[in-house]
Amino acid sequence: MRSFMSFRRITLSLGSVSPLIIAQQTRHQRQLPGQIGSPCPLLRCSFSREAPLSVAQLRARLQKQLQERVPRMQSIDTEGQLALTLARSRLSEEQVEALERGESLWLELQGHSSPLPMASVTGLRMTLCTSMRRCALVAQKRDLAERWTERFSQLRHLRPDDFATGTGQGNSGVPGWRNARSGSDGPGAGGEEEKASSRIHREQTPLQQYRQEVLMDHPMMQLAFKRGVHDPGPRYTGD
Repeated sequence: MRSFMSFRRITLSLGSVSPLIIAQQTRHQRQLPGQIGSPCPLLRCSFSREAPLSVAQLRARLQKQLQERVPRMQSIDTEGQLALTLARSRLSEEQVEALERGESLWLELQGHSSPLPMASVTGLRMTLCTSMRRCALVAQKRDLAERWTERFSQLRHLRPDDFATGTGQGNSGVPGWRNARSGSDGPGAGGEEEKASSRIHREQTPLQQYRQEVLMDHPMMQLAFKRGVHDPGPRYTGD
């Protein structure tokens, strides 16, 4: 009888301790997310699982690269990251520095002798426009914000040369898709071969015609295109 009571006491004591142990283990796992394999909240939105560098780390890296005289392709990438990181800061000093660095980077990327590939140049310029415009608005510098907005509006018209790497690119002074293609205007433009190929592509086979008829006979297609409906339907009031 005594042995049974002692065994029951031990069982009850273990039963009362086990929830406490489980709670402690759960709290420990929440405090150390990186040690159990799950990413911390900072890394959940990152594909590389590498924490973004701070401003001090980027400054140290840029200073080291400038001292070692590494290729400009590497240092300009670090300087761009530093400018974008400073642009997200709430300190007025760092915002002013971000705007200055963004302006110098923009002027450097304007030339055709940039060490970066054209795809990287175009991407960095677009990122600078959006980030520096927001930074200028937060810093209450309306003139700079308007300038970056105008630069972004100029980048809306992109050319294939803006993403191609090679010599002699970007020499045209007309931005965007504004250069007319040869043979696109005027009588007989495009050539007879293009017209014949487009005519062949427009002609449908009997199977294609049958599939189109079956598709158009569907009630939803009739409702969408109002086939067989002679009235304009209910008036749209915007409610």
